[in-house]
Amino acid sequence: SKMLHFIVEIFGISLQEGVLLQRLFSSILQDRINQDFEQLTIKRRGDDLFFDETQKLSVSICTVSPTSILIHTGLNIDS
Repeated sequence: SKMLHFIVEIFGISLQEGVLLQRLFSSILQDRINQDFEQLTIKRRGDDLFFDETQKLSVSICTVSPTSILIHTGLNIDS
């Protein structure tokens, strides 16, 4: 299956702040998809996006490196 990947690196913040930004980004993606594709209804639980309540649309992880916070979010764009 095809995925659209977003990779973010942020310096000078804590892991907790990174997780908050990860969830904010997921919320922005949800809002944008629901706005641009009115025939779809995307729901969010934490940092996960779902289509039709049960089909997982995204994968997302936030982790810490020695110098930064790393966020990866992938969206399924087919299937």
